[in-house]
Amino acid sequence: MIFRQLGLHIQSCESGEEAVEVLESRDFDLLLFDVNLPTMSGYALCSWYKTMCRSRGRKAGYVVAVTADPDDGNCASFGLDRCLAKPIGTAGVVELMQGFWKANSQPPSPAARPAMGWEAQARDIS
Repeated sequence: MIFRQLGLHIQSCESGEEAVEVLESRDFDLLLFDVNLPTMSGYALCSWYKTMCRSRGRKAGYVVAVTADPDDGNCASFGLDRCLAKPIGTAGVVELMQGFWKANSQPPSPAARPAMGWEAQARDIS
């Protein structure tokens, strides 16, 4: 998976309930939710997550939903930072990471730049 090629740690969950357990105990910089998670929608999970972070004084990570039919207005109303259309290929991952780095004012690490084609993409996020 391209995230691993970028040297990023991946934590996957099989359901919304499992994601809640993980998110209660760990901080993440970037979260990628499927809108149609078992037991809880990605929208509801994001809303819960952002509320939980505010109530505990924690910094919320950059939250992205992946769905077959993205609705930016609906995504924004639940506190999502981005919505991407399925299927998400390499170009979608590059777009996602550029948005994340731009929102966090962090360029990718030197190790990640070759995998991203950073030299060709740099003007898009600076």
